[in-house]
Amino acid sequence: SQATNVMEALEAQSKVMLIDEDTSATNFMIRDGRMQKLIAPEKEPITPFSNKVKPLYDDYNVSTILIVGGSG
Repeated sequence: SQATNVMEALEAQSKVMLIDEDTSATNFMIRDGRMQKLIAPEKEPITPFSNKVKPLYDDYNVSTILIVGGSG
């Protein structure tokens, strides 16, 4: 899973994570506002990666490059 890949990258002391949004699970990347209102944070089984990007940099000095594609 993507969460496992992040943990392995941290264990390997990687300093940069390259993530392709197109091939990422949506519920891993973000949690939309409506779902945040429906499910209390303490009952949420998945912490979105978007909530972890800054702490990864601040606490572990790990940068994230997110590739976002779009058309139209």
